[in-house]
Amino acid sequence: MSCLKIESAFKLNNVPIIVEFDNFYAPYAGVCIQSIIESASQNNNYDIIIISHDISDSNKFLLKSLGKELGNISIRIFDIRQLRECLSANVSKEYLPPKNNLWVRNLSPYLFECYERVIVVDLDMLVQHDLAELMDISMGDFCLAGVRDLIWCGQYMENFPLQKHGKSFNITMHEYWKTLLPIKEPMNYYNAGLTVWDCTNCRKQVDELSVIKGLLNEHFFYSHQDAINLVFDERIKFIETKWNYQVQVNERYARRMSYAPEEYRNEYNHGKQNPYVIHWLGNPKPYVCPDVELGYLWWETAKRTPFIPHIFARMFDELTKRQEYYEKRYGTKVNTWDPAPKNINRE
Repeated sequence: MSCLKIESAFKLNNVPIIVEFDNFYAPYAGVCIQSIIESASQNNNYDIIIISHDISDSNKFLLKSLGKELGNISIRIFDIRQLRECLSANVSKEYLPPKNNLWVRNLSPYLFECYERVIVVDLDMLVQHDLAELMDISMGDFCLAGVRDLIWCGQYMENFPLQKHGKSFNITMHEYWKTLLPIKEPMNYYNAGLTVWDCTNCRKQVDELSVIKGLLNEHFFYSHQDAINLVFDERIKFIETKWNYQVQVNERYARRMSYAPEEYRNEYNHGKQNPYVIHWLGNPKPYVCPDVELGYLWWETAKRTPFIPHIFARMFDELTKRQEYYEKRYGTKVNTWDPAPKNINRE
């Protein structure tokens, strides 16, 4: 497979936005892309780039149908394997990144050489504000911009044992920071759900191989996110929480956030009043449990996509997860299709 070089879709006012996902998540990513389109302005052109390796022809058709009648929207789908071939020309085989989609986020400044700045978004986000504004923020010498990770801050402040997918590991946050992720200031850890890359600064300050080596570190707990935070330590510009409002989707996340420094919690609560980008990191997702915080906004957007029948069909496969979520939230067993447990007040 030959190396693929991507060029800008528009000559003027181009806003490059990168989303990576596999075929399973195409319906949910479609909702994210629809929200980007609905939040766009007529004054800019939106160059939406989808990176994957297995999207079906039917899902490609549906994804490209989003915004097809708008002249300032371009949606292109590229094979991640071709991008990986581009890297192989610059680095030895032992340093090629993992064969998954996540590495694209870290290496975007080096893969998309035609852009001076790119925006990378997670598929579990809903955009409520024009992303073009992120192209105009002052970056100075910073390599990237993003929002502080409040869950990380709370975990660090209370020195919780590391926990992922309900499993605890035999190391505390302080130990992890000192031994495996020694960023200079532990509170300056960002969430990679939304990243604004200053590609020019990245290519000047950090070589591509250093980024790849970070990706290959098997000891990182949050894989690509930890890698970015360490490799680009002190080169991250922190922007307002409203650009990546991290929903408290479960009690564990809410508890972690409650231990974060008051300054950051106040900023978080301020962003909650008018979130520009909503991020349902962790579980449950709104497409599994519609009544998670702000989930109704996700569904309002989903209804305006051609993926809505697929999303409803998937919910039948997730009924057990929905029931487990309700039981943890309300302390009682409920019917999976109840909007909320009977005789119990909502939080």
